[in-house]
Amino acid sequence: YPEASVQRARLAVRLRALGFSLAVVRELLSAPDGPRMRARLTAVLDQRVHEAMLQIAVLQGQHEEIEARLLAVFRLPADAGTDTVCRAFLGGADPAAEVRTVRTKSLTLP
Repeated sequence: YPEASVQRARLAVRLRALGFSLAVVRELLSAPDGPRMRARLTAVLDQRVHEAMLQIAVLQGQHEEIEARLLAVFRLPADAGTDTVCRAFLGGADPAAEVRTVRTKSLTLP
Protein backbone atom coordinates (compact mmCIF):
# COMPACT_ATOMS: atom_id res chain seq x y z
CA TYR A 1 0.00 0.00 0.00
CA PRO A 2 1.18 3.54 -0.65
CA GLU A 3 2.42 5.42 2.42
CA ALA A 4 -0.38 8.00 2.10
CA SER A 5 -3.00 5.23 2.32
CA VAL A 6 -1.31 3.74 5.37
CA GLN A 7 -1.24 7.16 7.06
CA ARG A 8 -4.95 7.73 6.35
CA ALA A 9 -5.79 4.30 7.76
CA ARG A 10 -3.79 5.07 10.90
CA LEU A 11 -5.53 8.43 11.19
CA ALA A 12 -8.92 6.70 10.96
CA VAL A 13 -7.98 4.19 13.66
CA ARG A 14 -6.65 6.90 15.98
CA LEU A 15 -9.72 9.10 15.49
CA ARG A 16 -12.02 6.19 16.30
CA ALA A 17 -9.94 5.41 19.41
CA LEU A 18 -10.49 9.02 20.51
CA GLY A 19 -14.25 8.56 20.20
CA PHE A 20 -14.95 10.24 16.87
CA SER A 21 -17.87 8.89 14.86
CA LEU A 22 -17.46 7.11 11.56
CA ALA A 23 -19.18 10.04 9.87
CA VAL A 24 -16.55 12.47 11.17
CA VAL A 25 -13.73 10.11 10.21
CA ARG A 26 -15.20 9.70 6.73
CA GLU A 27 -15.56 13.46 6.33
CA LEU A 28 -11.96 14.08 7.38
CA LEU A 29 -10.55 11.39 5.13
CA SER A 30 -12.49 12.71 2.14
CA ALA A 31 -10.91 16.18 2.39
CA PRO A 32 -9.53 16.94 -1.06
CA ASP A 33 -6.26 18.50 0.07
CA GLY A 34 -3.98 18.90 3.08
CA PRO A 35 -4.95 22.45 4.05
CA ARG A 36 -8.68 21.62 4.14
CA MET A 37 -8.04 18.43 6.07
CA ARG A 38 -5.84 20.34 8.52
CA ALA A 39 -8.47 23.05 9.04
CA ARG A 40 -11.27 20.55 9.60
CA LEU A 41 -9.13 18.28 11.80
CA THR A 42 -8.11 21.27 13.90
CA ALA A 43 -11.76 22.28 14.36
CA VAL A 44 -12.85 18.75 15.23
CA LEU A 45 -10.01 18.25 17.71
CA ASP A 46 -10.63 21.64 19.32
CA GLN A 47 -14.29 20.75 19.82
CA ARG A 48 -13.32 17.37 21.29
CA VAL A 49 -10.87 19.04 23.70
CA HIS A 50 -13.68 21.28 24.99
CA GLU A 51 -16.05 18.31 25.32
CA ALA A 52 -13.41 16.36 27.24
CA MET A 53 -12.77 19.29 29.56
CA LEU A 54 -16.49 19.50 30.31
CA GLN A 55 -16.64 15.76 31.00
CA ILE A 56 -13.64 16.05 33.33
CA ALA A 57 -15.30 18.91 35.23
CA VAL A 58 -18.52 16.92 35.62
CA LEU A 59 -16.63 13.83 36.77
CA GLN A 60 -14.55 15.91 39.21
CA GLY A 61 -17.74 17.26 40.75
CA GLN A 62 -19.17 13.74 41.02
CA HIS A 63 -15.92 12.51 42.55
CA GLU A 64 -15.97 15.23 45.19
CA GLU A 65 -19.62 14.53 45.99
CA ILE A 66 -19.03 10.79 46.32
CA GLU A 67 -15.97 11.38 48.51
CA ALA A 68 -17.96 13.69 50.79
CA ARG A 69 -20.76 11.12 51.12
CA LEU A 70 -18.24 8.35 51.80
CA LEU A 71 -16.59 10.40 54.52
CA ALA A 72 -19.93 11.28 56.10
CA VAL A 73 -20.96 7.62 56.27
CA PHE A 74 -17.49 6.45 57.31
CA ARG A 75 -17.51 8.78 60.34
CA LEU A 76 -20.65 7.13 61.73
CA PRO A 77 -20.40 4.62 64.54
CA ALA A 78 -20.48 1.01 63.35
CA ASP A 79 -23.85 0.45 65.07
CA ALA A 80 -25.56 3.53 63.54
CA GLY A 81 -29.21 3.03 62.69
CA THR A 82 -30.69 3.23 59.22
CA ASP A 83 -32.11 6.73 59.75
CA THR A 84 -28.74 7.99 60.95
CA VAL A 85 -26.96 6.44 57.97
CA CYS A 86 -29.49 7.96 55.56
CA ARG A 87 -29.20 11.41 57.16
CA ALA A 88 -25.40 11.25 57.03
CA PHE A 89 -25.45 10.24 53.38
CA LEU A 90 -28.00 12.92 52.48
CA GLY A 91 -26.05 15.64 54.23
CA GLY A 92 -27.49 15.44 57.70
CA ALA A 93 -30.71 17.36 57.19
CA ASP A 94 -34.15 16.97 55.75
CA PRO A 95 -34.23 18.88 52.40
CA ALA A 96 -37.59 20.40 53.32
CA ALA A 97 -36.11 21.65 56.60
CA GLU A 98 -33.20 23.19 54.69
CA VAL A 99 -35.65 25.07 52.45
CA ARG A 100 -37.58 26.30 55.47
CA THR A 101 -34.34 27.45 57.12
CA VAL A 102 -33.24 29.36 54.03
CA ARG A 103 -36.67 31.00 53.68
CA THR A 104 -36.70 31.95 57.37
CA LYS A 105 -33.23 33.41 57.20
CA SER A 106 -34.02 35.39 54.05
CA LEU A 107 -37.12 36.83 55.72
CA THR A 108 -35.27 37.93 58.84
CA LEU A 109 -32.31 39.53 57.08
CA PRO A 110 -32.44 43.33 56.86
